[in-house]
Amino acid sequence: MKTQIRILTVAVLALLLAAPAFSQAVGNLKGAVRDTDGKPMVGAVVTLTNDAGKKYEATTDEKGNYSITGIVAGEYTLTLTQNGVPAFNAKLPIKAANEVQDLDLGKLGGMSAEQRKQAEEIRKKNAEIAKENQKIQGLNQLLAQAKQAEDAGNPQQAVQILTQAAQSDPTRDLLWARLAEAQKKVAATASSATDKKEGFGAAVEDYKKAIAIKPLPGYYNNMGDAMARAGDFQASMQAFEQAATADPANAAMYYYNEGAVMTNAGKTDDAVAAFDKAIKANPQQPEPYYQKGVALLGKATVDPKSGAVKAPPEAAEAFNKYLELAPTGPNAQNAKDMLTSMGAKIETSFGKGKKSK
Repeated sequence: MKTQIRILTVAVLALLLAAPAFSQAVGNLKGAVRDTDGKPMVGAVVTLTNDAGKKYEATTDEKGNYSITGIVAGEYTLTLTQNGVPAFNAKLPIKAANEVQDLDLGKLGGMSAEQRKQAEEIRKKNAEIAKENQKIQGLNQLLAQAKQAEDAGNPQQAVQILTQAAQSDPTRDLLWARLAEAQKKVAATASSATDKKEGFGAAVEDYKKAIAIKPLPGYYNNMGDAMARAGDFQASMQAFEQAATADPANAAMYYYNEGAVMTNAGKTDDAVAAFDKAIKANPQQPEPYYQKGVALLGKATVDPKSGAVKAPPEAAEAFNKYLELAPTGPNAQNAKDMLTSMGAKIETSFGKGKKSK
């Protein structure tokens, strides 16, 4: 008797079955599962389930072979899955004997050309998924090793590990960004100015590779810092601007970071301009006012006779604005001390209205 096979998703095997002879005896079932190229289907799960819910299951080995023992004779539903994707479902009578059922897609006579094509597409897709998962697992292991090296205070080893990871799969922005961050740590600990500049320059190039794949605002922000440390201040300011443009909601943060970088580099005018942009992006954020005042103090002069500090009037305005927004902030006392050193009034807004002290 021929058994009618019903295809649920994509048929990937054929069964030529003998007439059933039912009994309560126990038998075994084994065989091989092969794809359309005649290659073994490794890791495919063969499942037999009867009407009472009794289930038998086996997974094909590296040669595509499966074996199920101790099966009670009867009518079963056979299903086949690979990588969690259902591939076949059909009724199958099992006799009380040692049966061999080789499930060979290449010898399937009842499949249409379209069904064969679909089966092959699923097989290839599953193979690609398995390969991609294996690659990701390997990259995650390298990232973990790099972090361990950094935590142990060995950023140079982290650079070596991350270089290997990035070169093994140069299409992943995260790998280049992590490599750039490790390069920055190495450069920061360099003993000579030349090594520092070269190290930060290498970080910039890695950030550019990450941005070419995925232009995230955080990459522009971090690259701006590396550019400034490498001495390319004009490019640094452009990078922070690109970060702010790509992420307007956090523009104040990127401009503030630009101001901090320029302050550390002694670029007073550029720092003040950056803090002004941060203030414009978010006028209620107190810290840019304070840092603007600090930057402006870089332009202050000291009277040689009286010792009085003469600073641009915008400095006092910036410190007082900080005190207005953050009267008990972490830099409140510093702001008051700065104002006192300049001989400027400390304006407060406690109670009803503004008072002067």
